Amino acid sequence: VNPISIGGYTNIQDRAVIHAAVSTPTGFKANCAIGSWCSIGHGAVLRACTVEDYCIIGAGAVLLEGSLVERYSIVEPGSVLPAGGRVPSGEMWSGNPIAFIRKLSKEEQGDIEKQANAIAELADEHKDQFLPYGTTYQLRE
Repeated sequence: VNPISIGGYTNIQDRAVIHAAVSTPTGFKANCAIGSWCSIGHGAVLRACTVEDYCIIGAGAVLLEGSLVERYSIVEPGSVLPAGGRVPSGEMWSGNPIAFIRKLSKEEQGDIEKQANAIAELADEHKDQFLPYGTTYQLRE
């Protein structure tokens, strides 16, 4: 199976599925790469695709093999990016099938990093609420 890489300050939210493939019938790379300062929404599915730095993938979005989301871009919730599809840098795309909505302002592009940092700070604030992995199960008779 091919690798999955996830950059720093990236958050993967509940029920999101990220997977690589052994190979793809489309001929695209079968690994999955997610850059830094990205937010992957609840229930999103990323299959053997590339998401560059500073991106937001909305809840329930689907990115199929070989698709590319370039830096400072947003894929709206519920959108489907087909195999080999591309979202250019600094744009918002939405729908099924996905279509261009508008260019992002410089302020909106800056807010992507702020959002990822805010979620990282929130996780840091609550990290003590999670129990460490134990080894008690190994002692079971």
